[in-house]
Amino acid sequence: MLTPAEREFFERLVRAAAELDLLVFPKVGLNDVFEDDRGAPRGQYARYCQMHVDFALVTRGGQRPVAGIELDDSSHFRPDRQENDAKKDAVFLAADLPLLRFYATAPVTSAEIVTRLEDRLGRSLGKKGGK
Repeated sequence: MLTPAEREFFERLVRAAAELDLLVFPKVGLNDVFEDDRGAPRGQYARYCQMHVDFALVTRGGQRPVAGIELDDSSHFRPDRQENDAKKDAVFLAADLPLLRFYATAPVTSAEIVTRLEDRLGRSLGKKGGK
């Protein structure tokens, strides 16, 4: 289900998310995260429903989505991939939900992932066991 790079990143992301008391789900369809409650044109919503994010971060208790995570590789420099990335960015922006991008060519530690998540999601998440 996951490429070797995604699997390696997933393991680090799970450790980082646990520190923030979040869960990680891989390969989540945008239709599982968002509803078409804004009256988007039928074709536009259908196109977005066919997309997915590499990982979704959700709250442990209510499993409310808090962020999407994309692990980009060199293919994301292609114009067609950049177009799809821009569409995903727009959907997350419209929903006021962060979409964080990490690059497969620049491995990060769990601690670095925690720092980026806290910076983007706000310190209000707090770490497991206290704020």
